[in-house]
Amino acid sequence: MANISAASGLLGGSSIGLKTNGTLWTWGDNAQGQLGDNTLVNKNQPVQIGVDTDWLAIEAGSAHSIAIKTTGTLWAWGWNGTHQLGDGTNTNKKIPTQIGTATNWKSIDGGHTHSLGIKTDGTLWAWGFGSDGELGLGNSSSAVTPTQIGTDNDWAKAVAGSDHSLALKTNGGLWSWGNNETGELGHGTASTTNITIPTLISTNADKTLISAGRNFSQIMNSDGFLYATGVNTLGQLGDGTNTNKNTLTPIICTSLAVNEYAATKVNAYPNPVRELLHLSYEQGITMVSVYNLLGQEVFSKSIQDNEAALDLSALSPGTYLVKVASAANTQTLKIVKQ
Repeated sequence: MANISAASGLLGGSSIGLKTNGTLWTWGDNAQGQLGDNTLVNKNQPVQIGVDTDWLAIEAGSAHSIAIKTTGTLWAWGWNGTHQLGDGTNTNKKIPTQIGTATNWKSIDGGHTHSLGIKTDGTLWAWGFGSDGELGLGNSSSAVTPTQIGTDNDWAKAVAGSDHSLALKTNGGLWSWGNNETGELGHGTASTTNITIPTLISTNADKTLISAGRNFSQIMNSDGFLYATGVNTLGQLGDGTNTNKNTLTPIICTSLAVNEYAATKVNAYPNPVRELLHLSYEQGITMVSVYNLLGQEVFSKSIQDNEAALDLSALSPGTYLVKVASAANTQTLKIVKQ
């Protein structure tokens, strides 16, 4: 199926797709009417929903779907037992149903039992189940219709997990709230005490992607570095352990290649290093940047050679990521500073 963007539910039972011609398609589990085709019959291939050609954005929760049309209106269907559709009822819907009359919705996301949305004026809204504080409204109550979170108008992106939420502001600040039993909020603790209002995790302004899963969270910054926090009993964080994390932890790919797999690798020695780090690369080195594990650049140097010597004596002991750029590709490797 060409020319389509798709999203799948948090628990993976159904999928929703949007073609470039603005038509809406769904497939998979339909036990709660989440496919929107006015049946409860599962579909093993994409089926078009209605004939409208003005669908703009789509997202899928565990068993509900939400979408925005080019008119800026909000639509939802599927499971509504915890008010996650936002229509003021707890009745499931088997067809796309308009939510409210607002015409300035910009983005949406569906979690397990709650939903989030941002309007074009930068305000953040939540609705659905709220017993873990995942709505960010300062309490543990549910919201049967979209309800504004605070008064800030500089929200850029919001994502809904199973029982928690993450959001980015336009200045790059990362915020989280909701259930934190396994450290998924990234605040440095894991506690049965829920966080019921958006709480700042990071002020770094270089985050480009955020994702909230089932009790864990992930972010990626503009340099392609991935970080994760939360439950890790099945290795879902990807950090090489099965230990839960309560702060954003860097995820290191063992291949060392970020942009592409290279035929040759950068040689770095000694590692661990005390003062001078020597680099060599057959394809040539144009730039070297060193980052701490918070993703902050702590050293950079322009180089036009196959070899380089970096004086890292001023860096504090710890683990760092070294990004080596050539004209053809970029590689990232991990070093330990003694």
